[in-house]
Amino acid sequence: VVLFSPESLAAIKEGPDQRRQLLDDVVTTHSTSSVKILKDFRHALRTRNRVFKDFKRGEATESQARQLLDSLEPSFFPLATELTIARLEALRALHEDFREAVKFVLDLPNVDISVEYLISGKNAYDWGRSEILSAMHKRALELRENELASGVSLVGPQRHDIRILFTGKDSRFFCSQGQQRALILSFKMAQILYHHRAYQVYPFLLLDDVLSELDPIRRSNLVRFLK
Repeated sequence: VVLFSPESLAAIKEGPDQRRQLLDDVVTTHSTSSVKILKDFRHALRTRNRVFKDFKRGEATESQARQLLDSLEPSFFPLATELTIARLEALRALHEDFREAVKFVLDLPNVDISVEYLISGKNAYDWGRSEILSAMHKRALELRENELASGVSLVGPQRHDIRILFTGKDSRFFCSQGQQRALILSFKMAQILYHHRAYQVYPFLLLDDVLSELDPIRRSNLVRFLK
């Protein structure tokens, strides 16, 4: 199922949690292996966070916490890397359909659309497995004291962000609400086409009060696309 509702707009307007969820929905509906990767990563993250919380509550010494964290790294960072790779592969696979859908919905044949995947503020869209793993290891060393002080993991895909650029500018700040709605709708269209390429069947599309939210031209373009 692919759902588009007025709340879908939060993926652009609000914080990175919603954008990560938008992408993870694509990742987990695409393959069962990705579901397992996400599940295993979340388990590893909870375990790592528990170490930080125990230390902050005084239930573990600093030496014990550091020792435990060192023992968790061989499982946590490879899982973090695999989830990041799955997200990047999905973004790259969606990109062309996403761009074409934006042109279609907005009726702008030359619109410039691009997507960035941000790790510690850097665009990692073209990074490979080794670059991702190395960057997270390095960041963990830099932020270890902050993690111990805050009692939570500050490194990993739970902190990454996705930025959609419209004519080279961050759509979160430089697009109208109508343009933002068209972008998210186009992303869902790309997800439908991505699913069809993989399984030769279209997913169910649930539209919650979408047509009333679009102007007449974009409404017409959406209906033409669906036909």
